[in-house]
Amino acid sequence: MPLPNISDLSTQTRSHISSLPLATRLIAGTCIIVEILRLTVASSWVEAGCFRPNAGLSLIYRPITSEFLHSNLFHLLLNLIALLLLGPRIEKAYGTLQTIQLTFLLPSIAAIAHSLIAVVADFLFTKNKTDEGWTTQCSIGLSGLLFAFITIDVSERPSPRSLFGFLTIPSTIYPWVLLIITQLILPNASFLGHLSGIIAASVLLSGYIDRLRLSATLASRIENSRPGQYLAHQRSFVPHPGPTLPSYEAVGANGGGADAAGPAPWTMPGAPGGPPLPSYLSGGGEGTQQGKQDSKFPGEGRTLAPSSST
Repeated sequence: MPLPNISDLSTQTRSHISSLPLATRLIAGTCIIVEILRLTVASSWVEAGCFRPNAGLSLIYRPITSEFLHSNLFHLLLNLIALLLLGPRIEKAYGTLQTIQLTFLLPSIAAIAHSLIAVVADFLFTKNKTDEGWTTQCSIGLSGLLFAFITIDVSERPSPRSLFGFLTIPSTIYPWVLLIITQLILPNASFLGHLSGIIAASVLLSGYIDRLRLSATLASRIENSRPGQYLAHQRSFVPHPGPTLPSYEAVGANGGGADAAGPAPWTMPGAPGGPPLPSYLSGGGEGTQQGKQDSKFPGEGRTLAPSSST
């Protein structure tokens, strides 16, 4: 069997990475950079940044720092593979800005659930105060956020899921079955970290914290700001879903300026009431001629190259 061409693999890898949406790339890149720093100059980061329910005031930042820390390269690799599968689905459904927000919001909710469960578990099961309890255990890794993403994904796409190609199960129980199987395969994994990720996503989907989520109005303001426009022009940027798509400026009856009512809703080119299709999409003559007559888009269309069939 011939060996794979290294240059082809490199090209395919670069192509796949460039096709990833922006927030997914940022999360993965942050995890990789943090792991490199941990292995080289910051070995104490795990203890300082892991999530531990009895950590006192440092609980303000530990829910966030803990998700980017990993115990070893294998731990990081497993989480990155899962992220590259789940991240694009979530980001295409929620947009880049809201995915970034969820990366901070979901761990914060999960930290509350984690701490409450740990306190109750210590009260019920830890007999001696000198014993290591649930509140003293350190949790690190992106898997809590990934379990939250899995829960959101099965809610957005409620179809039966394949369990490692061996069994098909209902989507409603998929995160819970995966939680149990993961714990059986990896006994040292943080059960409470994974469980709290599922709980955080369930709280989000229930609608109880909708006020904490990024609104369409705020997302539109961010995307239309100067830094936001720079991000929005990136090929990997996914716009916020809803009325934050690009708008065409409404022209008043006098032919100048924006209408007092504000920008008109975005309409797909070629649709009734929308702008005409460009000539290279509409088949040539009609689109170009209409473009000449449209006062909003003055100028004459020019063909840059002869058309060809493939």
